[in-house]
Amino acid sequence: MRSRRIFFVALVATLLCVLLWVQRHALRSSSSPANSPPSSPALSRQSSVGVTASSGSPSALRWDVGQKRAYTLLSERTLRFAAKTKGDERRDPSAPSQDRYRISISGTWQVAVVRVDAFGVLLEAQLSEPQIALGDATTSGATEETARLRTLLATPFFLQQSVSGQLRALRLPAGHTPFSRGLLKALVASLQYVRAGDSPTVHTTASSTWTARELDATGEYEARYVLGSSRRTCDKQRLRYTQVAAAQGLLPVASLGRLTGSLQVHFELDPDADEAARVVSLSGSEALDVDPGPDMPQVSSQSQFSLRFVQATQIADASARAQRAMGSDYDVVAMGQADLDAESDRRSDLQAVRGASYGDLLARLDALAKSDDGARRAELLSQLAALVRLDPTTAQKARQTIVSGAEAATARTLLGALGAAGSSPAQASLVALAESDSLSPDVRSNAVAMLGLGDHPTDATTTALSKLSSDRDPDVRGTAALAQGNAALAQRKEGHVAEAEQAVDELLAKLQAAATVEEQLLYIQALGNAGDARALSALQTALSATDIELRSAAVTALRFIPDDRVDGLIASTLLQDPVELVRRSAVFAASFRSLLIFLGPLRQAAQSDRDAGVRLDIVGVLGRSLAFPGVLELLTALATRDPSPDVQRAAAALLSQPSRQRP
Repeated sequence: MRSRRIFFVALVATLLCVLLWVQRHALRSSSSPANSPPSSPALSRQSSVGVTASSGSPSALRWDVGQKRAYTLLSERTLRFAAKTKGDERRDPSAPSQDRYRISISGTWQVAVVRVDAFGVLLEAQLSEPQIALGDATTSGATEETARLRTLLATPFFLQQSVSGQLRALRLPAGHTPFSRGLLKALVASLQYVRAGDSPTVHTTASSTWTARELDATGEYEARYVLGSSRRTCDKQRLRYTQVAAAQGLLPVASLGRLTGSLQVHFELDPDADEAARVVSLSGSEALDVDPGPDMPQVSSQSQFSLRFVQATQIADASARAQRAMGSDYDVVAMGQADLDAESDRRSDLQAVRGASYGDLLARLDALAKSDDGARRAELLSQLAALVRLDPTTAQKARQTIVSGAEAATARTLLGALGAAGSSPAQASLVALAESDSLSPDVRSNAVAMLGLGDHPTDATTTALSKLSSDRDPDVRGTAALAQGNAALAQRKEGHVAEAEQAVDELLAKLQAAATVEEQLLYIQALGNAGDARALSALQTALSATDIELRSAAVTALRFIPDDRVDGLIASTLLQDPVELVRRSAVFAASFRSLLIFLGPLRQAAQSDRDAGVRLDIVGVLGRSLAFPGVLELLTALATRDPSPDVQRAAAALLSQPSRQRP
């Protein structure tokens, strides 16, 4: 089933060598049958840009747009994996020696700042004249694979990062393979230098020490930076991984096996330069060990890398290059999500469908008893979604079935399949259904909801959601507003900032014009889905409202907003609001933020809040991060001294979890 393959890909993403192992071994055994069917916003032209924070005060982080820097780059990585005896956690001593892989890359690394705005920095990158060696313990030298990889790495691509320097995504030209994408992710992530500045994911603990949340090819981790007394050196250390990159996004480390290792990087800095020229050189090393679980290869990686400045030049066409990056010729590759091999994905869909036609699956769906427990219906939904991806005409067939008056449960399953497929044809069918006045409000609302769940909304989808948010039916109208917020967040993640801003502008205008508390709640929730910092002022106003539900919705809506003022608002609401519902909403919002920042406020609330419901919610948040320093001590105190038996039992249950989830 597809869900199994997604879990497998999540493990694959942990290290490049697992991907290699899959390519060599697993995919051979699951090859498809022989009879299978064939398979921009306005940009700045300034030469020097000081980014303005959303508060309106100038940020200390200044990037020089148009500056191009060249460095010598060296990267050596050795990957090892060993099979385990079935059902055994130990390494298999008979693992073949060929399961050791070496990747060596050198060349001239060139980066140019081509756009800077309040939402991030866009850089054009290129590895000129790359020298590459790939092979296991017994092979090396030039191969067809090496030559292709050299061509891919020598082609300019783009990096999207926060103003502070956190890498968020790559924009790669067509032709890249899962291996080359993963290799580039690992390479550029190792060069990250995150500044202490205006970012909700950077926490400054002292004038010369700060902690940042960063993304690499493996997942999300927390890193500590210590600045030297002369401010000309800085040392970076990875503290721990918090999440692992999977096909469906970031997942907790504990759900995917054991992940240990270290990262040390030493930076030489120019303290008087702007951020584009801040790093003069770096050298580092990384070790990583992954045990994905039974029957999967145990993996380790050791790498060394260095970067040294050569020269600086200026480019005159930064705006044109940035515009090119936003074109259809470049694919967005998110750092927080594993890359799927398209052919492997297709094979998985073929296996899920098992040769069934749309008519076959629809007949099975219609035959389900109304008392069905949902398991069989969910399996059919997954098969239908796979068929939509394999055969785009299936989306049109599903639409016609719904329009023809399918039974309500069947219609909901077909709508779910279209939403799960997420393809352009699937979205087009959902748009047509949502806009059809001949269908019931229930069907139309469900179609709109499915549109709002997609990670890659098309232009037609966002246009339809904007139109439907003014629909005469209140259910359709409300669902479309919420979906519009979801779509705006997805667009921002993909780098379509202007389109996302347009949706947020519409939602802010509707919030301002709202005549009832019910309408205000709707648009606050929609803005919360969008996660745009420009909604902060309106949400602050709602936090001061006398209406309890407005305050609850407003603090919940802060959860995704990338502004360092948000954490203080959530914390003050948690500790000061007189109503339990609002404080519980603050705990919920805090669960989406950094525990590094919120452990103190959560501890204070856990020890002093008069309502057991708030304290119980805090226990739930702490239970997701048992390895975080201070969490076990707080849970121990709650398990033994909290006045509520329910809180004590919940904390004690977390403390009794298997030791592998604890430090």
